[in-house]
Amino acid sequence: KEKRISNLIYKKLKNKNDILKIYMSGVLMGDLIYDTFLKSNKVPTIDIKDKRFFNLLKDFVHLFYYWNNYFKENDVHSIIGVHSVYSYGLPLRIAISKGIKAYTINSREISKITNKHYFPGTNFLDYPKKFSLLKKNIQINALRESKKILLKRVSGSGGENNHLISKNSSFHSKKQKTIIKKSNKIKILICTRNLFDAAHVFGNLLFTDNFEWLKFLGDLSDKTDYEWYVKTHPAIGIRDKNTIDDFVSRYKKITLIPDTTSHHQLIEEGINIVLTVHGSIGIEYATKNITVINASLNNPH
Repeated sequence: KEKRISNLIYKKLKNKNDILKIYMSGVLMGDLIYDTFLKSNKVPTIDIKDKRFFNLLKDFVHLFYYWNNYFKENDVHSIIGVHSVYSYGLPLRIAISKGIKAYTINSREISKITNKHYFPGTNFLDYPKKFSLLKKNIQINALRESKKILLKRVSGSGGENNHLISKNSSFHSKKQKTIIKKSNKIKILICTRNLFDAAHVFGNLLFTDNFEWLKFLGDLSDKTDYEWYVKTHPAIGIRDKNTIDDFVSRYKKITLIPDTTSHHQLIEEGINIVLTVHGSIGIEYATKNITVINASLNNPH
């Protein structure tokens, strides 16, 4: 049965985007398969003809039947997991499809997983509606306090004492030699995230994965007369660095800048537009009246 179902699913896949549409018995599992493949094989994107992909698909079908049978045969009240992405997320989704309560726990929070919110943290999608229900004086005070925290962030502060998760801020005061060329051209900064780590952590992107987004921007850079710069997140690993190195060697109009460069320096030197998938840069640069374009509708900003 596992082999037959795996073959049926695989034969319907025409491209990478089709992977994200894989369901079994009404349970979405395509994004879980996609991100598990990137993470476990340490690759930035998927080739559906890769034999490893079919093997992983078969594993997921096996896991689906295992957990589906488990919930049928046992009277489960709740399920608690550590992640809602990768294969970790599969039993959680199967559970909620059966009306079983599901939660994830980490050092900061307990999150309820529902059919509306598959991922912890995506309750930001409800913020506008919930905020509108608050009393006016609470709204005013909340905006005032939030602005204080945000301004601390872009002034170079970090750490939990400032209500910030990140210990270090990329808006520090240290300067390096001039990064941005002096010219009248439009200057664009690409801020990348980890290419291998849970690409669909908030849901689908405008592209199938982060690598496809980068490739699109690279192709666009060749057609424009702009100045393009790319800055990686300081916490990325060596495989990300190698992928970005290959990227900038292919697209000659894009310049890689040190990941330790202060955003204050980049702003002073004239960056006009910032591109991100759904990084915190989306709100940070906005405080400086600089346009940010997110490559995902599922972003907190």
